[in-house]
Amino acid sequence: MAASVALSPTKLLDVYRRPGAVEPRYAFDIANPWHQRVPMLVEQRARDDEGEKWLRVQLPIAPNGTSGWVRGDEVDVHPRRHLLVVDLSRRTISHFVQGELADRFLVGIGRPDAPSARGTFFVWAKVPQADPGGPYGSFVLGLSGMAPISEWTGTGRMAVHGTVDASDRGRRISAGCIRVYNPELDTLRSVPLGTPVVIRG
Repeated sequence: MAASVALSPTKLLDVYRRPGAVEPRYAFDIANPWHQRVPMLVEQRARDDEGEKWLRVQLPIAPNGTSGWVRGDEVDVHPRRHLLVVDLSRRTISHFVQGELADRFLVGIGRPDAPSARGTFFVWAKVPQADPGGPYGSFVLGLSGMAPISEWTGTGRMAVHGTVDASDRGRRISAGCIRVYNPELDTLRSVPLGTPVVIRG
């Protein structure tokens, strides 16, 4: 999966309803609560009637799949060489680098009453945890999507996070998040912000 991300050099980015629109829909704050400047996944490219470049980007807000258009000259575009794929049927997470499989781990997924959401998202936050034995393990990869029951950050934000309990692997046990055994999750710390995360199966 070839993917690009758009990163604004400024904290606020004007987002429009369509290419060529005069008034922005809103000024979007690209920083997350940990003051990390978050690249957004590029979904489509276009030009307006004047030939100006525009990009449709996925926005890390509810409802899942919300997108908006940004001016091409107001963002820097970078390729993303990493990809995470969660297969809910097999209960695995696979990490690809430049199209090659780097790692694959068995994971815990959402319970039947709190299923993990499917779709294409991106890494919205990288948050080390002070207590690796706590509810989110050693590390959290916060995602751009929302899960109605997830309690991470108190907003229903989806996440791939750690667990100290090896028996969580392969079970339907979470409130929608993807649980990865701490020693295995540590190999994903290098995954950059904006990395696409495909949840399917």
